[in-house]
Amino acid sequence: MRNSQQSILKNRLARFLRVVFFQALVVLCSLNGFGQKVEGDKYDEFVNRNKIFKPYAGYLTLASGMSYNPYMASFEKCSSLGLHFRTGNIHFNTGYHVSSDRFFMKRSNQLLSDIFFTAGYRKDTLKSNFGIWAGPVYGFGSTLAYVKDEDGVITNYYLSFHRIGLYVEAEYTFKIAYDFGLGISAYTSANKAYQVAGLKLHLYFSGAFRGSIQ
Repeated sequence: MRNSQQSILKNRLARFLRVVFFQALVVLCSLNGFGQKVEGDKYDEFVNRNKIFKPYAGYLTLASGMSYNPYMASFEKCSSLGLHFRTGNIHFNTGYHVSSDRFFMKRSNQLLSDIFFTAGYRKDTLKSNFGIWAGPVYGFGSTLAYVKDEDGVITNYYLSFHRIGLYVEAEYTFKIAYDFGLGISAYTSANKAYQVAGLKLHLYFSGAFRGSIQ
């Protein structure tokens, strides 16, 4: 019975990781900024309703949602903070992510904390912002494990970990104003010890505003 449960978990994990790496491959194939000359007009300031804005300016996202842990076969609560910026034609997303069976302010032994640094593709328009990112993540926390005692009895305990993994995220934002909006993102974070995938709602704060025309 125990071997059967472990086999099912291993199969779930294998399928989950295949999806993760496929998503990463799609993202990496979509990157079109590397090695290209910076596009001048695309990043030039413009005027909208007597206000000056900078397209593709850096922005911050605050997000919260639900994730699924395939190893535990259970849903978790997740939150993240992302800082998005551009260098030339290359767009980056770096920040912090946490997923746990409890809200992040409550202590739990089932916990994944991530520090991620990703690169990707971004499309910024007057009414929306879309981005897809992939890159390495440093994950740490603790997760359920199994151990046999001297009598061969299997017991549960929580094992701490520090692992390098992969973080992939796609996000869409509807802009209420050019520099503020609400959005949704789908993501996955996977390392050898802990894997999750989920959906988050986020607030979008952009540094696009440059001033007003009197």
